[in-house]
Amino acid sequence: MLIGRVQRRRFARVLQTLALTLVAGTTLTSCSLSGMAFRQDHRMSITSPTELETVKLPLTVRWSMSDFTVAAPGSDDAPPDAGYYAVFVDRFPIPPNASLKDVVSTSSCDADPSCPSDELLAQQYNVYLTADESVTIPSVPVSQFRTESHTITIVLIDTSGRRLGESAWSTSFRVNADGTTS
Repeated sequence: MLIGRVQRRRFARVLQTLALTLVAGTTLTSCSLSGMAFRQDHRMSITSPTELETVKLPLTVRWSMSDFTVAAPGSDDAPPDAGYYAVFVDRFPIPPNASLKDVVSTSSCDADPSCPSDELLAQQYNVYLTADESVTIPSVPVSQFRTESHTITIVLIDTSGRRLGESAWSTSFRVNADGTTS
């Protein structure tokens, strides 16, 4: 009798585990992960600032990039995978295939086909565009803390102003409120 109860309990546990596995498998297969690369992209190396370095403003961010063709915005003769860089300061970058227009409120760009301008993106949204492997950031959002931590994220933008691929490269740095580096 004792062996029968133990075997029934084991059998019940096996059935519960099997049922949970089937439910989880069915639920998870409905999540779409297609099209996601899930690989590290080592083409870019951010050389300055180094991770968690304390810097003074204005800050020049520098990087090196391989296997990417730089082309100016609006270039008609550029290959489809060519473009330039967008540097996002203390904000999430736009999603893959999204437009730089998605950074600004829609009413700001409705009447202007050249919107958003580089100046608008930099001054109001902390997004800097460049075809160089560096960009100077004149200021960062301030807080009441003595030393603030900030994050830079660099993504690739095609010549029509849309994000190229899923790759993003980031580094964090610190800025002392009094402008010193110590």
